[in-house]
Amino acid sequence: MYRISVIIPTCDRPEMLERALDCVEQQTLKEKEVVVVDNGLTPLPEGFHRRFQSVSFLNIPPRAGAAIARNWGAMKAKGEILAFLDDDDKWPPEFLEKMYNCLVESEADLVCSPLHIIKEKEEEVMHPVLPDSSGCLPRWYGIGYGGSNTMVKRSSFWAVGGYKNWLVTGEDRALIIELTRKEMKIVCCNATFAVAHKHSGAQLTDNKTLLLGKLCFLTAYGYEMPKRELAEDRFAFLIYLSREWKFPLWIFAFFVAPSAGWRRFKKYLPFIKKELKQKD
Repeated sequence: MYRISVIIPTCDRPEMLERALDCVEQQTLKEKEVVVVDNGLTPLPEGFHRRFQSVSFLNIPPRAGAAIARNWGAMKAKGEILAFLDDDDKWPPEFLEKMYNCLVESEADLVCSPLHIIKEKEEEVMHPVLPDSSGCLPRWYGIGYGGSNTMVKRSSFWAVGGYKNWLVTGEDRALIIELTRKEMKIVCCNATFAVAHKHSGAQLTDNKTLLLGKLCFLTAYGYEMPKRELAEDRFAFLIYLSREWKFPLWIFAFFVAPSAGWRRFKKYLPFIKKELKQKD
């Protein structure tokens, strides 16, 4: 039986999937199972399966979503430990080995790593938020967990029901919330990192999906979210709704939640300045 199973959901991005599989093949930890869950509309190119003969390929209904694809892979995987990688992300060669050592040494249920988000030539590093001494998350918004920077024990993953299938976005955050509720141990491995790419290629979460995902998350968790984080999520919801209706509803959010609006303004101010300079 494999000790570690790597699960990669993919959807109509064969070039990016190839890069992701290459980085998994280059891992210093060699003994692992690799499961690709394809929920794309078109089959992978001819010869793709032959190149990665050691990989198990599963096909599920098209556009089922990341949560369902990851859960499907977790059900089919044979490993005691699950590591997830999005098809447009990648790991440095030592990622699995260092994450596994950290998980074993700390006896944790889930180990996470910093997430390096790369967009064009810019790079942002997100550090996951860990539960505090009381076992609670100090904040619920922007907590730094994605589809590529976590490794979790299979038993702990299913103890909370895996990813929430009904969440089209925010499923990563929900998994951490549910693990925290169950008083599972979560640690961070700062010895390595995962790389997430913000690119101009096919994006699976358009504005409608983000809008629905935010609404579903608020419906499920809004009643218990801290006031500050609730304001942030509501503000984000109004931004997505403004884009969909093509009317600046987000302006009203400054009156309802001015602190959240101000934080958003400060966050995006550097990008606004950069765009203005490029136009000049």
